[in-house]
Amino acid sequence: KKRFLLDRMSVRAEFINSAAFVFNLAFISIITSSLAPLVCYPHPGESGESMLTEPSVLCFNSEAHATILAIGIFAMLAVPLPFVALTWWATVMFPKYVNARNHFFVTCFQSVFFRFKP
Repeated sequence: KKRFLLDRMSVRAEFINSAAFVFNLAFISIITSSLAPLVCYPHPGESGESMLTEPSVLCFNSEAHATILAIGIFAMLAVPLPFVALTWWATVMFPKYVNARNHFFVTCFQSVFFRFKP
């Protein structure tokens, strides 16, 4: 009889681990895109500022910049901020759950803790 899942394997824990891995992959690109509207360069003669990534958009003086800024703030609040909060919580709780031999917790966060070898 073929088995695709091990007895000790939890599909929910593996899903959480996979989701954390995907968030980790997207983390840098989402942060870079979210902060892009805040990176502006001045025009000569103090006639305003433009976005470094989109020079045709005037910083803080156009409707297009306000829209891009709102999308950036939403993206920052939707992905990186919850990921950092969850990773911080998991790091603080890691010793407690490992000492309690909580296999579910360790499996959920193995993509965070076991990627790096000292």
